[in-house]
Amino acid sequence: MPRFRFRFQKLLEERRRAEQQAQRELAELLGRRDQLHARLVDTQQRISQSKTGLRDALVGTLDLPAVTQFGRHSNHMLAAGQGIVRQIAAAEPHINAARLRLNHAIQRRKALELLHDRELTEWKRNLNRRETNALDEAANQMTLSRRATA
Repeated sequence: MPRFRFRFQKLLEERRRAEQQAQRELAELLGRRDQLHARLVDTQQRISQSKTGLRDALVGTLDLPAVTQFGRHSNHMLAAGQGIVRQIAAAEPHINAARLRLNHAIQRRKALELLHDRELTEWKRNLNRRETNALDEAANQMTLSRRATA
């Protein structure tokens, strides 16, 4: 039985690889952003814990070194949190660009797959037509040979 051969099969495979690469790039960027979010949450929790420590230091006799240490630690954590927020904000345009590249790769692959499907449908239609014609011809030959022998 004849096999269907898509004339742009190598190009279709290349477009699938390009789409997979775009997916990997986007996943990597999203993973980095998620790590930054996790660091930001951790920083926020540490700030909250240090505030609890300050509150405890303000109860009873005033622990001035603890208050001073809280101020330094609080400023450091706040600066770290702001730095993480800037990194997240800087990553967003790269993520958006990667999403656009992925969408473009998907569109290119789907367009070629649509052409593949159309050509396959046409190939099947032609194959069925040829088989029907061959069967009709065989039936006609049998009819003619029966008439000739009768």
